[in-house]
Amino acid sequence: MPIAKTKDLVLNSWLSATGAGVTTSKATLGGKEWEVIDYGDEGAKDYVRVDGNDVIVVTSSDPGVAEATVSALK
Repeated sequence: MPIAKTKDLVLNSWLSATGAGVTTSKATLGGKEWEVIDYGDEGAKDYVRVDGNDVIVVTSSDPGVAEATVSALK
């Protein structure tokens, strides 16, 4: 499956990133740009990035933990 379709599937089926009240923004984590999915409930946010043929998702309510997580990815 093409990576664009895989990302669309992750965002719209798994994460429900296009639901009511959901917003998206950009953030730099580990020196790379990530899409941030905020569900508007002050809970965890999803950080999404395409890297080659992979769609990477990190979920955390703490931006510091998200930064540490993506920094640990090789």
